[in-house]
Amino acid sequence: GQSAQPPPPGPSPPAAPNPPKRLCTHKRPLCTQASISELQSSSQTTSSTLSKLGSDPGGAAPSEPSLPLSPRAEPNLASPRVFGGDFDLGKGFLHQCELLFRHQPSRFVSDEAKVGFITSLLADKALSWAIAAVDLDPRLSSDYSAFRREFEAVFEHPTYGEDAASRLLALQQGSQSVAEYTLEFRILAAESRWGETALRSAYRRGLSEAIKDLIVRDRPSSLNELITLSLQMDERLRERRQERAQPHSSPREPMQLPTSLTGEERRRRRLFNLCLYCGGQGHFVATCPVKAQTHQ
Repeated sequence: GQSAQPPPPGPSPPAAPNPPKRLCTHKRPLCTQASISELQSSSQTTSSTLSKLGSDPGGAAPSEPSLPLSPRAEPNLASPRVFGGDFDLGKGFLHQCELLFRHQPSRFVSDEAKVGFITSLLADKALSWAIAAVDLDPRLSSDYSAFRREFEAVFEHPTYGEDAASRLLALQQGSQSVAEYTLEFRILAAESRWGETALRSAYRRGLSEAIKDLIVRDRPSSLNELITLSLQMDERLRERRQERAQPHSSPREPMQLPTSLTGEERRRRRLFNLCLYCGGQGHFVATCPVKAQTHQ
């Protein structure tokens, strides 16, 4: 007989789902342990750093860099006048130079700069001395202290105070004003180093006889009071001399007006700037030609 035919194929059964992937459970504990170790190490490092910062202020984090401070402005001082070797001016010249050195240090940072600056202001005998001195001792050009000592030995009197005292005793006001006399006296007084009492006596002694007569009754207790009083008396004397020098004008003849003028006529002439004497224009009673002819 005929063999049985196989039944037609039916729908294929659904495929079995893929089995879920198994996590690497055997590695998870290792990864977690490593992460924990790293965190612990980082925490220990941070704690150590914080501990050092707390105990060592110098280890603190650097602050923001500050802007550089601008240099302090130096005063603009005038240079001294050229010094030619006058003995009376040497001390003042050196003082002015050193004033520049103190207030403008950026210009004079070395001894050579100071010596060079002073030498540039010398002339005549003073310049000749500087050239000869540096030729004889070259170190003077780079040693300001040594140069200064040599300068003082040549251009400043060794008996400076004694000379000032002698000149102070010989000082007289003469025809000068008290202000001019006082200025010269104060300069010599500072150089002489005398005391207050001696200076007051010397000042009164040198005043003119006219000023002495005016202050004879006053006894100022200090030199400044004596100087102030003398200045006031000198000003009064000068004012009085000017008054006496002015010419004395003779008294004017009183104006003579015509007695026949009515009040209304007087007002009219004044209103139109007319002469009250003759009624003319261009002049007044004081220069009235009619009045002048009448009194001839």
